[in-house]
Amino acid sequence: MPQLWCSSRDRARGGHGLSRLRRYPDYRFIGRRDLMQVYDCDDPEQFAALEELVHRGGLDQRNLLQSFAPDTVLEARNRGFRAVGDAPED
Repeated sequence: MPQLWCSSRDRARGGHGLSRLRRYPDYRFIGRRDLMQVYDCDDPEQFAALEELVHRGGLDQRNLLQSFAPDTVLEARNRGFRAVGDAPED
């Protein structure tokens, strides 16, 4: 099974040098299905939290990650996800 460890994008090929999950190199927003939360990989704190969850929590092995197309937070919200840090709706 391919691993989801994080890697830096290749700056020489025109990437921004931002870290991304290896299986999701072109996605900024990655959702966590068990809590229906979406992480912004351009936010260093949110990406660090996601990286820790993938590394220690086994989210990849339990099939709990999701990307969105188009890659926008609006599309994630359309699918029922809420941004990390948003208060749950009552």
